[in-house]
Amino acid sequence: MFTRRLLFLIWSLITLGSREIRTYEPEYELSSDELVDGPTVRILKFGNPGGRSVSKGDKVRALIRSFSPSVKADISGFAEQQFVAGDYPVTPLNDAILNMQLDEIRRIGISFGNYGKIFYEVHVIAIH
Repeated sequence: MFTRRLLFLIWSLITLGSREIRTYEPEYELSSDELVDGPTVRILKFGNPGGRSVSKGDKVRALIRSFSPSVKADISGFAEQQFVAGDYPVTPLNDAILNMQLDEIRRIGISFGNYGKIFYEVHVIAIH
């Protein structure tokens, strides 16, 4: 019960203010490097070369997907989010978003001790 509440709390942080929540199956398979303990960051798709990258204080619009291999897919989801880089409520996401380019996709894995990991895929679709 505690595990589900913890995962739901973190998942709900990324979906605040979202207009639509849908279930999500990851398009990019998890690598064995991502399943190790501790935070992980993997670039799934490189952004536009030579384009602008995210700096602290930029307004960012992104598609953020969340899922965990240890949790049923029906509580995974994705939402379009708008936020200021450096002010996002999940610290590992803040760190991973900095220096992302337009159209880049990164997957961030965050450990929850014995409960496994939750993954966030961030796809930057606008930088202002």
